[in-house]
Amino acid sequence: MVEFFVYMLEVTAPDGARSLYVGSTNSIERRYAEHAEGCGARYTRNKAVKLVFYQHFSTRAAAIRREQQLKRMSPAKKRVLIDDIFENEFLTEDDAKPRMKAG
Repeated sequence: MVEFFVYMLEVTAPDGARSLYVGSTNSIERRYAEHAEGCGARYTRNKAVKLVFYQHFSTRAAAIRREQQLKRMSPAKKRVLIDDIFENEFLTEDDAKPRMKAG
């Protein structure tokens, strides 16, 4: 069974500036290694990367929808999401669905 992931990397430029990179993949280990070795996305080349968030999905379509949702979020909202998640591996595609506020 093929699995799909959405992930966020904290990217540190040579000058120390930090940013977040969002991507999706069917192999989180392989894709992280590509980024870390400088063979990933052009944005992460020649920069230090650290995996700070990932989420598991059963379909590529669900992963891409979540990736697009995360890319539209402000950096501050992404940081809140990262800070609020204690155990990323327990996230499922159900956790990506918007929740209605009671009241």
